[in-house]
Amino acid sequence: MIIAGFLGPQEIIIILLIVLIIPILLIVLLVRNTNVSCPKCGKLTIQGKFRFWQFLVSILFFPFGLLSLLAGRAPTTCSSCEYRWQS
Repeated sequence: MIIAGFLGPQEIIIILLIVLIIPILLIVLLVRNTNVSCPKCGKLTIQGKFRFWQFLVSILFFPFGLLSLLAGRAPTTCSSCEYRWQS
């Protein structure tokens, strides 16, 4: 490998860990559920998540693809009163 001539074994391991761990962390963010209380009725509901395309772009075009996460989460919708807000 041409890269191996310029980098030592520690640098190669660190680069591989970064390339493998960051997409896994992004996937964890995709499936994580966070409960927030509705400002209108006060009941707990699941917070809006990032959209699938944001994760796809952030993984495929890493590290510049992480800018897609700046687009924000989907709006949160209360499951009991259907009120929508950005949280």
